Amino acid sequence: MFEMDEGEGNSDNPVKWWECLDNTAAWVRFNYAEIMANGSDELKNAASIVLGGYAPGAIKKEA
Repeated sequence: MFEMDEGEGNSDNPVKWWECLDNTAAWVRFNYAEIMANGSDELKNAASIVLGGYAPGAIKKEA
């Protein structure tokens, strides 16, 4: 069973889809090496989709 923090969405304060995607992308970036080494093909494909087709090190921010 999962418990939600007060800051997470509820009927009075729903979570926005882009906040969920930001959290998912951060998790995928953090676990990218393990996903690519040990993940199923489906998981690897999902990680690629979440990151826009780029490995975390390949994403460069413009100044």
